[in-house]
Amino acid sequence: MELQEIERILKESLNVDEVYAQGENAHFGVIVVSDEISALSKLKQQQTIYAPLMPYFKLAKFTL
Repeated sequence: MELQEIERILKESLNVDEVYAQGENAHFGVIVVSDEISALSKLKQQQTIYAPLMPYFKLAKFTL
């Protein structure tokens, strides 16, 4: 999976100001800028960001 695809999925799925993806092969990290998401607990932040990416985790395309 390409970094741009991760960014696109998150931008289309979540109400975010900015998304930055980094990584290589099958290991990625993302930085999401959003007042809405920052108001959530750390656990809810992670769940919110992982939710639109879960179909790709299940296909074993990548991990965060």
